[in-house]
Amino acid sequence: GGGGLGAAAGGIPTAGESGLRYTLQDLIQAIQSTIEPMSWDVMGGKGVCTPLGSMLIIKQTHPVHAQIDALLTAIRDEGGAVTLQAHWLLLGAEELDQLIDGNGRSPAPLKRDVLEDFSGSRPGYQGRITCFSDQTVSLVSGRRQSTVVSAIPVVGASSVAFQPVISLPNIGLLLEVRPTLLPDDKTAVLNLVSTVTSAGNEDKSVDVVSQATQDSNTTLKLDRFDLNTQRLATTVRVPVGQPVLVGGLSMVSDSHPNAGQPHDAQLYLVVEVTTDDAG
Repeated sequence: GGGGLGAAAGGIPTAGESGLRYTLQDLIQAIQSTIEPMSWDVMGGKGVCTPLGSMLIIKQTHPVHAQIDALLTAIRDEGGAVTLQAHWLLLGAEELDQLIDGNGRSPAPLKRDVLEDFSGSRPGYQGRITCFSDQTVSLVSGRRQSTVVSAIPVVGASSVAFQPVISLPNIGLLLEVRPTLLPDDKTAVLNLVSTVTSAGNEDKSVDVVSQATQDSNTTLKLDRFDLNTQRLATTVRVPVGQPVLVGGLSMVSDSHPNAGQPHDAQLYLVVEVTTDDAG
């Protein structure tokens, strides 16, 4: 009997869109080489499997469609959902000692009850995202503020003006991460970059002046924002279902610590990876 015509790859991200290590062509080759190989057009059969954007269009018999559906379901289950929880906590040295489990392992595992207490009572940020294993994702929180960073002179017949060059820096938090589950399903490798940017106390600007004629000139104001930035980039292996300390940074600033904050306070990054099967 003749089969239907349908999209068979829905829900399975490929290298072009998610960072996974296989492409649609790899998926087509796997289907055609493992499911009724002699039934496909490449071997003289009537079955057709062709890509359309990020989908596959497959024409086959009903029994072959059922086998393809089972294969794609197994692939989805193997690269299932991964949830990443991240905490940025401003802590002093004594508070950090309370948080760390103290068994000497690296990365340092943390006491969950203390983490929950600090997350609700200490300054900091939190973020949570769910994605496929080996998929690169990002979190951004903060505000965008347009700034004039440079100018392009525009000269007319008898006048001079400036075309401003605008930048939109993010003042806040940026996290880019790729969590990859290892075959044992008990550990994951995190490739991450964390950037926290805050505005300084004063915004400075400079004027660029061009004299068009003896009696007139053109002025453009260039923004010079005082931005404090903390950036942490690393690759680390972490246990699934256990919050761990990835790193911490002191803020380089002339300002004094906020009221009530320890003089040695640093911003620490804590992450936890969980899966559908964890807990």
